[in-house]
Amino acid sequence: MCVSAMAVSLAESQLMKLNGLFAVRKPVGITSADVIRKLKKRLYKDCQEKTICGGRRLRIGHGGTLDKNASGVLVIGIGKGTKQLTKYLKGNKHTTEYDHITHQSFENMLQKFIGNLMQVPPIYSALKIDGQRMSSLVSQGIAVDPKPARPVEVH
Repeated sequence: MCVSAMAVSLAESQLMKLNGLFAVRKPVGITSADVIRKLKKRLYKDCQEKTICGGRRLRIGHGGTLDKNASGVLVIGIGKGTKQLTKYLKGNKHTTEYDHITHQSFENMLQKFIGNLMQVPPIYSALKIDGQRMSSLVSQGIAVDPKPARPVEVH
């Protein structure tokens, strides 16, 4: 066996030993499935076969889909970690205690959002550029510069 074949064999062996859960920051513009594809491509980089290492398929998956237009933490399971995903993600989601928030403190906080403000319209809005909605252009992959901030009054 040549040295490069031994190195590939070693890489395949190490790859198949990966097990566990980890978090990935998913940026805006790619799907959760795209994240998995990129991870597989990177992990399989040193393997002879691109989809199967050592005759076995590497198990890798994500624990819940994030919208393409959202960024956030995506939980990834690899190897035996893929079975753990359902265990960790099937429980009820709950918030922390909020007894310290009073009606008055809530009202005081809202005051910061009332009045005359400058607002930058989001690129995923119905505002139009050359007769087309900005949100449609962005969804088609066309780069859109945000419109300048404009005055709004919030009551």
